[in-house]
Amino acid sequence: NSVSLFLWQSAELIPWFLFNDPDLYNEALNQPQVRLFWQAPGGTAAHPNWTHYRIYRNMQLIDTIPFIQSEYTDLTWTGNETTTYSVRAWDGFVESDSSNELYVIIVSNEDQLLKPVTVSMFPNPVAVSQGQNLDIRLSNLKNRNAELKIYNLKGQKVHSAKLTDIETYTWNGKDVNGKACAAGVYFLKVQVHGEKPFTRKLAIQ
Repeated sequence: NSVSLFLWQSAELIPWFLFNDPDLYNEALNQPQVRLFWQAPGGTAAHPNWTHYRIYRNMQLIDTIPFIQSEYTDLTWTGNETTTYSVRAWDGFVESDSSNELYVIIVSNEDQLLKPVTVSMFPNPVAVSQGQNLDIRLSNLKNRNAELKIYNLKGQKVHSAKLTDIETYTWNGKDVNGKACAAGVYFLKVQVHGEKPFTRKLAIQ
């Protein structure tokens, strides 16, 4: 059982928006794991020759993966201690600055009095231009409050909502001004009262 702390850092020339899947157990392999996701460096001034990402755990290099990937699963994580992760782009000689630092914080079973809230979204991607809505389902939210915030790739908040004992929320794909959001990648940030926030990626077609 765990919660993870997400630290926001908007940057275009480094790997950014690093977050993890809150499910820290691989049932198929019967072992703990940490799945990491991030956004690739972007912008016209981005380094054109990045070839790999380097994955750091507790400031120690644990793996190097091809630049075409933007996710990584750490199967060597033991789940016994609070752990930090970061990602750097690499061209074979020079590393980029670090992504935001991600903390995976362990909570003892004795302290985990409530089942963790999990989120699912359907359909994802959602065809807003064709009139589709996005259904956001939060499981195990009973007797708790949650706040949803949706951000675009620039880090701008386009929508927010507060939920109380409501496990399913429908978003029509419109921003705070009532205008349909453009096609692209967005991020859903979920803050459950008394817990650390977590983030999910969604796409609008």
